Amino acid sequence: MRQRLEFCFWTRAFVLGSLIHLTLPDYEQPGWLMPRIIHVVGCYLLWKRPTFLGFLICTMASLWPLLMLRDVLTQSMLLTWMGAWGAIVTIRRTPVQLNVIRYLTAGTYFLAALHKLNDNFFEPDISCANHALKGVAAHWSQLD
Repeated sequence: MRQRLEFCFWTRAFVLGSLIHLTLPDYEQPGWLMPRIIHVVGCYLLWKRPTFLGFLICTMASLWPLLMLRDVLTQSMLLTWMGAWGAIVTIRRTPVQLNVIRYLTAGTYFLAALHKLNDNFFEPDISCANHALKGVAAHWSQLD
């Protein structure tokens, strides 16, 4: 019973994290409206109750930008893995293992760090690091 209650709390945290993620500027780009709407529908279902359908919808909606719209954000991949894990948990009849989330998070960010070790990470023409650096510079210049 306690594990189920913890899973319900985790599901609510997943929904809140997903909804915050959907407010990122990336979702203002052309073509991103439909995955955003679909993801909100999945979040609505999950807010009411953790269900396979809700997790499946969230997983598919987060996969769409990753596979079709060149989404490069680490948290997008993390939300996709967590949604898939939630879908698996809701159809299995075994105890919920919340420690899997630790491994998914550590693995996702390990791969992101490994990716940044490539020698093109700071190459101005192709790297996402420069986009992030411009955003940080713009933000901090507004604080003066």
